[in-house]
Amino acid sequence: MKALISANIANLDSFLLTMPYNIEGDYVCHTRWPNKYWQAGFSATAEPTLNQLGKKVWLSIDAIKTEQFTRSHLTLMNLKLETILTANLSPRVALETDFTRWAFACGLGFDYEIDANVIKTLAKNVNNTLLSLKIGQDIAVTAILHKTGDTMGLHQMTTLPAFRAQGLAKEMMQHLIAYAKQSGAHFFSLQASQAGLPLYEKLGFEAEIPLYMYRKKD
Repeated sequence: MKALISANIANLDSFLLTMPYNIEGDYVCHTRWPNKYWQAGFSATAEPTLNQLGKKVWLSIDAIKTEQFTRSHLTLMNLKLETILTANLSPRVALETDFTRWAFACGLGFDYEIDANVIKTLAKNVNNTLLSLKIGQDIAVTAILHKTGDTMGLHQMTTLPAFRAQGLAKEMMQHLIAYAKQSGAHFFSLQASQAGLPLYEKLGFEAEIPLYMYRKKD
């Protein structure tokens, strides 16, 4: 496996472990939001049963033929920060300290409820950085950065509906790239939805492999 893919996967695994979880055999599972279920390295050496999975989302880089689950995917993407010559910090982006407000705003962006207590827990981890881009006093874009070695990973980035189509996601990304470079990171990793791919590609990110998300059929 390519080194950058491995670093991307390792960053995601490390980030997910900053939230409350249990070990179930070969699998790790969250005890509450974000309700992820995965093996180290996101392989799939054993398919979970329907009872094991419940309402959780099983993450794997393996494409599995199964009748029991629905499947969607994100795309692992990486950026070599040395290739970026122009990325500036934005005065509208700041470190977030109101984690309840941040969780509510992020939930509006993704259209699902986010557990503020989990956000408070992960915010205590020294490798996590929560940021907001604000328009006036309103949170417009949210993001979490998680650092592992020389890799900075992006998680939970979303633009709230009232602030979309205004170039704010690009402004936030340029800030995050500049921030990552200043932190000493050499690489920037993320897992992109289909909607986010065009922006990330314009910024220089390279698409790697899918990360599949399996859910129990209704």
